[in-house]
Amino acid sequence: MASRARFNPYVRGMIYGMHMAGAPLDGITDAVRKPDGSALTQQGAWHCIGLCKANGGARWDGDAQNPGRRPRKTTVAMDNALVSLIFKHRASALVTVVFVKKMLPQWRAVSNTTVERRLGEAGLSYLSRRRKSLVPSQHKAARLRWARWIKRRPLVELGRYAYSDGTVFYLGRTAAEAEDQSRAALGKYVWRQAGGSDALYEDCVGPSSYWKAQGVPVRIWGLLANGVLHVSMAGIAASRSRPDYLVSRWHGLLQRHVLTLLAVRSVAPRWSSLCCQTVNV
Repeated sequence: MASRARFNPYVRGMIYGMHMAGAPLDGITDAVRKPDGSALTQQGAWHCIGLCKANGGARWDGDAQNPGRRPRKTTVAMDNALVSLIFKHRASALVTVVFVKKMLPQWRAVSNTTVERRLGEAGLSYLSRRRKSLVPSQHKAARLRWARWIKRRPLVELGRYAYSDGTVFYLGRTAAEAEDQSRAALGKYVWRQAGGSDALYEDCVGPSSYWKAQGVPVRIWGLLANGVLHVSMAGIAASRSRPDYLVSRWHGLLQRHVLTLLAVRSVAPRWSSLCCQTVNV
């Protein structure tokens, strides 16, 4: 089936430019593709050349004012207002098509599909939010001041900084907990009957919903200093205070290579006003 994709100004310019350069129709159709990637027919190329000549030839910008389709239902001002609304409220409201029509009365005259199409034309898609910890509002100003201060440090000083971070995982204490963790490692999805007849079979059942917090907690610390990543494991009780633990664990290394140890937290209300603790060694 032939594609009904319409030419955009760029494609029209390519076709007419090759025609002016003396390229035959079969040469044009071999070199040019429609905006959707489909093949161009000689009839379509010849029609485009005639349209360009009728609109002034090389002086035409290629924007067809009446390409045989129904008029656009929205104006540029409406499209701009729609995009501005999305950026303004997406952090404070559940922005849906219903919300858009509630906030912008002029959009109530168009279909929901048209609203979604205009958002797509603006480069927006309805995707899941990134799972990333937010910086609390009360710490944003201090975090920005700290970031500006870091940017003003000389490179020699920054080269003597160490950066640390840590994570926790749990080791199964019993055979049941170890089995739950092994099942969780297989992932959330499994191939099974679409009708659900084998949904409760043992090989289709997922782990307990409590598996993430079961077992013996083990903290893994990482320290990046002098271009080398150092890793250490410790129990939760032994490493509850990050700066104290890191200094005691790598004291010799920090004395040799590092001026300051920065233990930065993405969300740490109980830490200092700069959301970090600085320990000179």
